[in-house]
Amino acid sequence: MENSHTLLKRQIKRHFGTIENVPVDAHVFLSAVNDAYHEFDAAQHLLERALELSSRELFQANSELRGVLQALPDLLYRIEPSGKLIELTADSTVASPIPLRHRGIDSDDAETNAIAEQFRKAVAVVGGTGVTTSFEYTERLNGANKYFEARLLPFVNGEIIMIVRDMTDRKHAEEDLQRVTAQTEMILTSIPSVLIGVDENGHIITWSHAARILFGKSISDVLGKPFDECGIRWDWARVLEAIAVCCKSGRTLASHETTYTRADDKEGILDLSINPITTHIGLSAGFVMIGTDITERRILEAELAQSQKLESIGQLAAGIAHELNTPIQYVSDNTRFLKDSFLEIQEVLEVYGDVLTAAENDALTPDMICVARASVEKADVAYLAVEIPTAVQQSLDGLDRVAHLVRAMKEFSHPGTVDKTGVDLNKMIDSTITVARNEWKYVSDVTTDFDHKMPLVYCLPGELNQVVLNMIVNAAHAIAESSGSAPDSKGRIAISTKHDGDWAEISISDTGTGIPDHVRKRIFDPFFTTKPVGKGTGQGLAICHSVIVDKHGGTIGVESEVGKGTTFRVRIPVNGNVATPALAA
Repeated sequence: MENSHTLLKRQIKRHFGTIENVPVDAHVFLSAVNDAYHEFDAAQHLLERALELSSRELFQANSELRGVLQALPDLLYRIEPSGKLIELTADSTVASPIPLRHRGIDSDDAETNAIAEQFRKAVAVVGGTGVTTSFEYTERLNGANKYFEARLLPFVNGEIIMIVRDMTDRKHAEEDLQRVTAQTEMILTSIPSVLIGVDENGHIITWSHAARILFGKSISDVLGKPFDECGIRWDWARVLEAIAVCCKSGRTLASHETTYTRADDKEGILDLSINPITTHIGLSAGFVMIGTDITERRILEAELAQSQKLESIGQLAAGIAHELNTPIQYVSDNTRFLKDSFLEIQEVLEVYGDVLTAAENDALTPDMICVARASVEKADVAYLAVEIPTAVQQSLDGLDRVAHLVRAMKEFSHPGTVDKTGVDLNKMIDSTITVARNEWKYVSDVTTDFDHKMPLVYCLPGELNQVVLNMIVNAAHAIAESSGSAPDSKGRIAISTKHDGDWAEISISDTGTGIPDHVRKRIFDPFFTTKPVGKGTGQGLAICHSVIVDKHGGTIGVESEVGKGTTFRVRIPVNGNVATPALAA
């Protein structure tokens, strides 16, 4: 294509032949025109270059737009003001809101179709108000329901853009979520334990059916509220302290018992488990509290403990009866001796009464004196004067022994209290030794070394009695087993107490068979026993461990050497308090 400068040269040549023939006065003008054409040519070149670049960019943008439209998972339509549908997404297999046979024609032709009716109404709303609207519909395709959402929004010149999105996967996901949510709700409702979820801001996000029943608070009453304002009636200071320990350590608080007031205003006991929630980078995201009402279990345990004590007394009944029978027997024998002695002394007193009367009346005769002497000799008053005080003292000792046994039985079999109370530990152990006397007296001697400076120890006396009894009986059985080949030799059971700062220690040693290493690790397991069938239940030491560790926050250790004996050391807090909550990973 010739430019304007070339055209100018051609016209000059046509009119003047050559440049030299151009008149002088026209030469300046032609020079200016020539410069102008040069500038025009440059500008035209730039414009053509710009147009070329713009065309390329426009083509590229158009290609990219088409690529985006084709990549979209949605159908895209342009709806002309006349109502005609023009599909903008090429080669789409997604179902449209208008049946395929109606696509691209006036929507009024599809009014009989329910989907088309929805479409018509949506078009009317957008066209009349200019407000974006949408509707959902379902089509049966390839034997399955497909779910769609059509969104209509105003465009330029009265046109409407419609976006159709396949919502089938989302609908299925929503249905799955609803099903899982319903199942989760059913599970939470069926769980008999309290389940409370609290977020990192301390607000309640989960409240189970059991929590509603126990605390009398519905989920609408507490959801989103601060946990410490949910209205549960319990020892908040203790609960919040346990939560703080749990969250700070990032470890589960496996068991934390606390009393609370139920919805029916009755007192109960709740066993709590507090589990911290952490994000994938270790940040705290709140905690989950799981609680089980163990009130009935604690009542049953108390009844079982009492039953076990009575069972122990029943097992010791024959021995206790024998222990009572011995002092009662010599009290009975002495009483009969005193009865017979009193009759003899009474005869002597009657004779002496006659002698005294005769002497007062100056009628005393030698025969009367002989009769009095004979009655004294017959009654053997000198013997009675020595034996009667002895018999009385023996009877008193026997009665003291009976009283001691009865008192020991009463103290041992007392059901105790729910709360810990201060007791004289030495006196309590002495009573238990007395009750178990018939178990050990034939096989061993018992020695005691009590710390008389021991203060009152706050404990559950009935249950601690059971612990001491179980250990004494076990020691006696171990000694009896070890002395089987030498039944005439006795072993020794040594019981001592010691006050060690905030702790009270009880040590019970025996010279029995000892405990092998492979057995020692299992001696506190429930129902584990090395005794023959019918001789042991495997509950004795398991109960001891539960009472000392779980209920008193103490420790129980064992040292043993096969063939030489065993020593159990029990330590419990003097004031009855556990220093820190027991944490379990």
